[in-house]
Amino acid sequence: MTTSQHRTRILIQRADRLGDMVVALPTIEALAERYPNARIDVISSEIGKAVLENHPKINAIIEAKFTPNGKLEGKAEIKKKLQKGCYDIYIGLWNEPQLAWLAFQARIPVRIGDRSKWPLRYLYTHTVDAKPNLITQHQVEYNLRHLAPLGIPVPETPITALYPTPEAVKEVEVEFKKYYRPRIQWLAICVATGGSNSPIPESAIIDLIIALDPEEWNIVLIGPENSPELFKRLPNPNIIKSFGHPISQAVAEIDYCNFYIGPDTGLTHIASFLKKPMIQVSPMPKQFPGRWAPVSPYFDIIRKEYLHCHHSPTKPCGASCQSYITGEVLFKALDNLIYKVNIKDPFTKKQAKTKRLAHTFRVLVVADTEFDFLKYRRFCTDWEESQLIMIPIRLHKGIAGAVQLINECLKHNVTVIHGNVHPIIQFIVRTIIDKVVQYVKPIFTSHLPITEHISPDDYLTHYEAVTKKQ
Repeated sequence: MTTSQHRTRILIQRADRLGDMVVALPTIEALAERYPNARIDVISSEIGKAVLENHPKINAIIEAKFTPNGKLEGKAEIKKKLQKGCYDIYIGLWNEPQLAWLAFQARIPVRIGDRSKWPLRYLYTHTVDAKPNLITQHQVEYNLRHLAPLGIPVPETPITALYPTPEAVKEVEVEFKKYYRPRIQWLAICVATGGSNSPIPESAIIDLIIALDPEEWNIVLIGPENSPELFKRLPNPNIIKSFGHPISQAVAEIDYCNFYIGPDTGLTHIASFLKKPMIQVSPMPKQFPGRWAPVSPYFDIIRKEYLHCHHSPTKPCGASCQSYITGEVLFKALDNLIYKVNIKDPFTKKQAKTKRLAHTFRVLVVADTEFDFLKYRRFCTDWEESQLIMIPIRLHKGIAGAVQLINECLKHNVTVIHGNVHPIIQFIVRTIIDKVVQYVKPIFTSHLPITEHISPDDYLTHYEAVTKKQ
């Protein structure tokens, strides 16, 4: 076979969580567009595999399983499949060392991975700066950056498509038509997570269900088999309980519904890619909407993680710091969403980006004087309506100021410190949060004055620019 007749064989690896696989799908689309005759295979986890099985551009799926302590099972068998596949290109979207080592052992000629983990750099032939810690970069873009060595730029509008299994779609249609009533709306609510985020409080979901008129709504409760028993016992005739069903069926159920509400988890990203009008509840501080927000044209985000009850942003949120998530809040958000859909007012690309940034940047404003502090506090209160959260403080002198900044950053999930801070204090704060806490370092800026004559959108644009530089 001549070189011109050779069919390029590409292996993509994203073998972690369901949501991570969903946001990796645009990478497959971009590869298929650049290499229309290529054979594209995927290494996936068991749960991620569920969203790939009907994908028209994927040839085969290699399943990777890990033990609870992170050890890859069946290494020899996976290595044999990699060697037998005669792949030309390996793209590791997840920097997993065991799978990167197997790709190296299989002598795949082109091996691409993110350079952020330096020991893995030697296993790749090409490394990319995918910017994994850039909080304003959506995870879709992070994955697409891995294609740079192949000459594929990040597209301005990535293809975000899902392909529900026809059998599951048909089964759901038959089942749901038993509940059919003219002019009725269907709402899917995800009541649990796989552990990557906190679920929506049970009381908030129950209050929302009570507030929705059963003559106008059918409600589909979706979750794993171990979802709270409270939801399984609900007697309402307009509620369909879908617990422990395969992911393919959950995809079809979400696709059938008109609206979706869920925490920041895999099923929510599925709803996002299905372009469902949706509400994403995101209480976990480390799940920045700049990276994980919906790509649907109609969405809302409920997030007040700056009220976090722990001095560690990596810990799961408890009920005490989720009291703002109520049935009334969910109902109002859903009502606003319905209105935007009815008047056909989707987000523009700029509006969606502004909303993501507003829920990502949490700003400590350092006031030099008591007068400035009172002035900033008034501005910050006024700007809360725009969802830009800015918290004014008076900074202590010396090392006490560094301790104060660290505590405030961890308490309020601060990503920006705006004001005059000594470079040594900046260095201490960024180093401790990065190396000791192992969390995203805040950026420091003082080049834009805090004044009512500058709009919240201008501040967001400024913070985004500074974030990319630092």
